[in-house]
Amino acid sequence: MVEKAHMIPWLWAIYVSVLLWLAVAVGNIALFALRPAEHWPVLETIEGLQTASLIPIALLLHRINRRSRQSAVVTVVGTLAMLLGAVLSFAFASELLTFGTGMIAVFGDTVALVGLLVWLFTTNVLAWRGRALPRNLALLGMAAAITITLLYPVWALWLAVILRRQAAVP
Repeated sequence: MVEKAHMIPWLWAIYVSVLLWLAVAVGNIALFALRPAEHWPVLETIEGLQTASLIPIALLLHRINRRSRQSAVVTVVGTLAMLLGAVLSFAFASELLTFGTGMIAVFGDTVALVGLLVWLFTTNVLAWRGRALPRNLALLGMAAAITITLLYPVWALWLAVILRRQAAVP
C-alpha cells in the first residue's frame, strides 16, 4: 500500500485535514447560532484550507488505487473540484465574491462540492472493488460522501489507523 518511509507525511495530511474539518464544523455551528449570521473571513479561509487539505488525501488514494485504470481520472476530477472549492472559499474570504453578487459564485461552489463528493464516493468504490482498502472502510468512505462528508473524520482517522498498521508490518 504505502511504504513505511513515506507514511508519515500521509498521516500528517490526514490529521491536519480532520482538524480543519472539525474547525469548519465548529465555526459553522457558531456562525449559524448567531442571528443574523454574518460574513466570517476566518471561517471561509479555514474552509478553503480544509478543501485544499483534501488534495494530498486524493493523491494518497490514487496511490492506493493504482491498479485501477479509472483512478487517475477520478483523482484529476476530484483535485480540480478541490482547487475550485479552495479558490472560491478564499475569494469569499477576501470578499472578491459574495453570495449576493449573482449565481456564478453559488454555481461554482455547488460544482466544487458535487465534484468533491463524487471523488470521495468513486475513489472508495474503486478501493472496494480492487480490494485496496478494507471493505468496511471503503463502505464508510462511500457513506461519508453520501452524508456530504459528515462521516469524513471517522473515515479519515480509520484510514490513518490502517496506514499505520500496514507500515508496522515488516
